[in-house]
Amino acid sequence: MNDNFILQPVKPHLGQVKVLAVDDEKTILLFLETILHSAGYQVICCSDSLKCLELAQQERPDLILLDVMMPDMDGFEVCKRLKELPTISKIPVIFITIKGEAQDKIAGFKSGGVDYITKPFEAEVLLARLQKHMDMYWLRCALEQAIKLQTEKLNNIKQTLYEANNFLIEDKAPGVLSNLEEGSIRLNLTGMCLQINATALRLLGYSQDDNLLGNHLNLDPPDLEHGTLDLLGNRISTQEEILLLDTVWHDRNGQDFPVEFRSKLLLNKRGETSVLINFSDISQRKRIESRLHALAYKDSMTGLSNRTLFMMLLQRELAQLHASNQAFALLLLDVDYFKQVNDGYGHMIGDELLIMMAKRLLTTAIPNDKIARLGGDEFSLIINGFKDKEELLTLVAQLAKTLNETYYFESGIHLNVTISIGIGICDDRTLSVEDLLGRTDLALYKAKEDRVGHYYLYDTTLSQIQGLELELKQKFPALLANNSLFVEYQPQFSTLTQAYNGAEALIRWNHQGRGKLQAEVFFESAKKKGFIREMSYFVLHKVCEQISQWLKQEVDFKAISVNICAEQIMQEDFAQKILAPIKKHHIPFDKIILEVTENSLVNISPHSLQALEYLHQLGIRFAIDDFGVGFSSIKLLKSFHFDILKIDKLFIAEILHDAKNDQIVKSLISLAANLKLQVVAEGVETQEQLLFLRDHHCDCVQGFYFSPSLSGAKLAHYFTPKPQKKIYDNKY
Repeated sequence: MNDNFILQPVKPHLGQVKVLAVDDEKTILLFLETILHSAGYQVICCSDSLKCLELAQQERPDLILLDVMMPDMDGFEVCKRLKELPTISKIPVIFITIKGEAQDKIAGFKSGGVDYITKPFEAEVLLARLQKHMDMYWLRCALEQAIKLQTEKLNNIKQTLYEANNFLIEDKAPGVLSNLEEGSIRLNLTGMCLQINATALRLLGYSQDDNLLGNHLNLDPPDLEHGTLDLLGNRISTQEEILLLDTVWHDRNGQDFPVEFRSKLLLNKRGETSVLINFSDISQRKRIESRLHALAYKDSMTGLSNRTLFMMLLQRELAQLHASNQAFALLLLDVDYFKQVNDGYGHMIGDELLIMMAKRLLTTAIPNDKIARLGGDEFSLIINGFKDKEELLTLVAQLAKTLNETYYFESGIHLNVTISIGIGICDDRTLSVEDLLGRTDLALYKAKEDRVGHYYLYDTTLSQIQGLELELKQKFPALLANNSLFVEYQPQFSTLTQAYNGAEALIRWNHQGRGKLQAEVFFESAKKKGFIREMSYFVLHKVCEQISQWLKQEVDFKAISVNICAEQIMQEDFAQKILAPIKKHHIPFDKIILEVTENSLVNISPHSLQALEYLHQLGIRFAIDDFGVGFSSIKLLKSFHFDILKIDKLFIAEILHDAKNDQIVKSLISLAANLKLQVVAEGVETQEQLLFLRDHHCDCVQGFYFSPSLSGAKLAHYFTPKPQKKIYDNKY
């Protein structure tokens, strides 16, 4: 069969590639449009989920970027509807989401998405993902078209053969098969060759000069009892018509090749019986199918199973659990600080690192198809055959040791990276794929929370967290409405005078079964479920209501700090939403401090930065929270005018226990002083910590040494009456 077939449709040039970007946040749309235009793409922007269905049919984009959290119809439902439209059903859909938990990823893939990008995203990552899926999309189109053309060609040949068979039955056209592109042989019941065409000679390994007429092509004598002939070791029935679409034959040299063949018993007018065998070499089709299979089920970078195949295997494992009651384990692996590897060494090194990790995984005893790259720096494995938890944890420890060894690159670079691993054991027949992934995802989160390079087995503690996630998902609006979620205030004090100096607002949950829950217990769950933005605005509104009461009481409450998140900052109308409750309750701008973590400002858009600067110009102060924990702290101090620097409690806890830590704390205080920033230390719990911070000129502290978080009424005990009435006049 000729390998030089034409692949259609032709892949377009980058400038011809059309991307439909759908997001209800116009800031995100502007960001996407700018990045994609600068990269050479044609961009169509849409902020309405219903309108995008019409646009997709009108514009026929090559790829769709689709936000998950849309007001009228979520991205999953939009994707399902897109896939129901035949003309556009094959267009790749990549989800844009702030929700990164396993269940949401599964929902995205089930609805027809091919990938997901988590906000906030980097331009390089976005463009790399787009290029990857465009290449796969056009290659898939080309291969499917090639199969279609080859199938049509085979069907034409079959029709010709069908007509030829009628001639052969009547012995009217002995040479009718000579020019067919499909191999054709006619044998008598002893295996003697009566007719053979040139294609059959070639496919069976003979030359055109070989005269096989009258010769026996079987290696074994006919099996008369079972009615079969042996054609070079390929068994052929002499009793019935057989159609095999996919089997393997051997040529005269014993070489295998895939074929599609049909054998048919012929009877001429003289009562003579023969067997007609028509066959095609389908090697080309098998190669195409193999490439399509790789596109559909293999990760293009590492060659490991991809997410789609792994989900199928996971479903199969659950089915086998029902049948055999043999438990198995699911592992989720994540490279610690992988973003910093990409930022510091470039994406090529990052990709090489993932490839080397994949090769190390393949050297383990785990079957290759049960090792997958789910996307980004996420890997997943299925482990069978362990006796108990102890044996499983020993296997995981060995795996972690293998993956955590130094990586050496051809460029001379060597990296020491660590892997965090979440482990979930499936021994419960009632579990679904979503349940198991959710459990293991929580275990991975816990492993990273404990320390990098760690592994954690899902347990009852995590079961409680999973219960909180489900409760938040089902009851969040009610929790806001019935004040189950409420605000407390942790006071801050001067290190010199120990006088009250303001407070930080913190959200709490009055849980029906577990009592008052601290924010750290449910914060990540709320973030995963997409509630963190609404929760943050809720706190701001409650704080403004409380400040309004204190203003009427004419007490000096200093200023109240409120945390804001990346999901708020990315909004187009972020500044207006921050100002709305402040204006409503006539709060002086200098009475509000907005706390942001450095992670909230990673890849901040120019529009969002302008919004922050606008609020700062009005008189709202800003604090950089958890300073020193991430990798961009110094850069952020340079790019934005902060007023307050908060030292993370991780550094405070190690004071007087670690000499290097003490030097870091002193350096942070000195840095803040040089930049004329107020310094607040978080998590102060002992007198020794307080004295150390005072002696090194830290301005303020907060923590259990002085006070836990308090209600607004109890916090008011620290206030002093104002010496005189002051009229506030904000100029909006």
